[in-house]
Amino acid sequence: MNDIFWRLFTELNPFGSSGVGTSWYFIWIDIAVVTVVLYLLWGAIRGTRAIQIIQGIIVLMIVLLLISTASPFMTLDWIVTTLLQPALVVAIPVVFQPELRRLLESVGQNERFNDLWTQIREWGKDKTDTSDGRPEMIRAIAGAAIKMSTGGTGALIVFERNVGLQDYLRDNVCILDARVTSDLIQQIFYPSSPLHDMAVIIRADRILAARVELPLSQDIGGVKRFGTRHRAARGITEQSDAVALVVSEETGTISLFYNREMTSNLSEESIIILLTTLLHVEDKKASVNA
Repeated sequence: MNDIFWRLFTELNPFGSSGVGTSWYFIWIDIAVVTVVLYLLWGAIRGTRAIQIIQGIIVLMIVLLLISTASPFMTLDWIVTTLLQPALVVAIPVVFQPELRRLLESVGQNERFNDLWTQIREWGKDKTDTSDGRPEMIRAIAGAAIKMSTGGTGALIVFERNVGLQDYLRDNVCILDARVTSDLIQQIFYPSSPLHDMAVIIRADRILAARVELPLSQDIGGVKRFGTRHRAARGITEQSDAVALVVSEETGTISLFYNREMTSNLSEESIIILLTTLLHVEDKKASVNA
């Protein structure tokens, strides 16, 4: 039995009957890699409609295999071989596009990869460069959030990180490219302002755009308890690694969304600490003066 298995593997082995490809540890590495890939794919489609689609594909492949091997009808066999089988190969990535996209997004949003990417981007920068205005930006937004909270003004501020948010800059978006100040943030979200609706996007230490429409999350506990701002904040953190700060117009509660998680009842000091940590800002003054 072992000789039969070894001869079969030798013939199927792309490295031939000699060389590193025939080593047993390469076989186990191959099995391990395939197992990991199948496990990741199963995690991506588990609990989705893709399971039923896979069952249908398996049945269809069995029928096509039987037709192509046992059918006496040459024309039908030619149609299956030359048309249906290639079409099925092309259709599979299209059918499973949402699951494959979710899998790739989960890999790309992995915190370790994001931290590594941040280190790569920061590598080579002059550490003595004091041009980074993000510490001042964070303090300005924290102060504005507290004032809007006490004044009953709602707000949604999104901080871009490694994943770009350029896709959300559509026709109705107002491009600002302005320096962040507490007064400007409050003016944008003032109820009578034409820009108060929807979200503001912060890139580095500047306001990139206002009146930005974001995707709404459907996976937030007790949707009726949360307004559109909270659902939009959760939605953007589901599709990117952005950080979203929400000021509730109804309750005045300040919440922060990151990686699909929400932290609520934030004070000015906690806003500064969280944003400084999540945005990887080095700021020795990241504290609130009494």
